[in-house]
Amino acid sequence: MKPVQKVFSLFSLYLMLSCTSQVDIKVDLPSPSAVMHAMVSTDSVQKVSISRTTNGVGNSAEGSGKIPAGLYINDAGVELFINENRLGSMTRTDQDGEYIMPGCYPSVGDKVRFEVTTGEYEPLSAEVYVPRRPEIIKADTMMVNYGSGPVANPPVMDLRISFRDRADEVNYYKLTLVGHVTVEGDSITSREYPLRVSHDEELLLEDLYENYYPGYTTNTSYIFSDNLINGKEYTLKMQLHFMSRSYYSDTLSITNSCRIYLSEISGSLYLYYRSKILQRKQEEDALGSIGLREPVPTYTNIRNGYGLLSAKETAVHEIKINPGDTVPVSWYGDWGYGYGGEGYYGNEYNQP
Repeated sequence: MKPVQKVFSLFSLYLMLSCTSQVDIKVDLPSPSAVMHAMVSTDSVQKVSISRTTNGVGNSAEGSGKIPAGLYINDAGVELFINENRLGSMTRTDQDGEYIMPGCYPSVGDKVRFEVTTGEYEPLSAEVYVPRRPEIIKADTMMVNYGSGPVANPPVMDLRISFRDRADEVNYYKLTLVGHVTVEGDSITSREYPLRVSHDEELLLEDLYENYYPGYTTNTSYIFSDNLINGKEYTLKMQLHFMSRSYYSDTLSITNSCRIYLSEISGSLYLYYRSKILQRKQEEDALGSIGLREPVPTYTNIRNGYGLLSAKETAVHEIKINPGDTVPVSWYGDWGYGYGGEGYYGNEYNQP
């Protein structure tokens, strides 16, 4: 924004905020309704959660914490259809609001539909097609900066992920990168930990999570479509920061790796994530943060209600980081294995 425009915008905002008077506003909230959440995949039992709205506001579709127990609906009728064939009524589990269909695993390309009746709200319905699992052709890493310290000169590792997009159809993707470490000594421990990632990829939309460290993103997930790469083989280029080498001796084994989760996701899940990204951008905007922009609704594809029916198929690829000559110097708190000193990084490519 030009300086003159910025000054004018701030002056206009000042004028608006300086003239205040009490105004009674009537807000018509949506009628209460049922809420349905379900994620379909070929390798898990079909499961759906049924709840209700509170004050006309839908429950979030993913990752926002537990729904209060009083909002679950435990006496709903939930019917499952695959390719227009009714498979029967789903069974409620011992979890509030949860219904399953044991032994039901849809196939790629199947159309999955749920129909829900509650006796209290309008009937719900939604359908989704099961996407294909993406093909990761190759993934490898190469150390580009040995690093002499954790802050002034941190180690940097290039990451390349090659995959092939299918032509003549619209495909949506989600990419998640995490670190994984297994330590074998007197005992064996294993866990995933967040990575610090940077990139200049125009293909990737913003990361789905907040920045916890200036210049990097952590617990990093991205969404993107095949708009720019339809039918092509493409290589994503990214950088991993503070990635430790592995280490092996007679008494201690430390295996560090980068886990790549590349999912093809339904259009509904892509649009849901887009709406959350736009909401976050609005919260960061000066006018949006004080309610002076049009609110961005959370995407829903549930007829007569709220929530989300989505689907995804995930390809997993793990790159084991080549060993160095020195034990990694820091557990680095919640970050897992972080940085080490000079001498235990190398230049060679890591093969899967």
